[in-house]
Amino acid sequence: MDDKPLRPADIRLGATIRELRLRSRFTTAELADAIGISEPMVSAIERGRRRATPEVCAAIATEVRAPLNAIIEPAPAEQVA
Repeated sequence: MDDKPLRPADIRLGATIRELRLRSRFTTAELADAIGISEPMVSAIERGRRRATPEVCAAIATEVRAPLNAIIEPAPAEQVA
């Protein structure tokens, strides 16, 4: 893997994808097979090491039965009172 700095947006996207995958009870291998990419690529996306293309995001949303905006739109930050 290269030594490029991780982008916060990619880290958030990956964390969201991982959360949705786990809620749907998919393993990384199962999700990878379902969307046609490698298991290491799914893992790298979830860790923010690789950027998911719009097509991959759409395929993931379909497989985990989530709206696409649940993946690509970041959740609002929690406010501290």
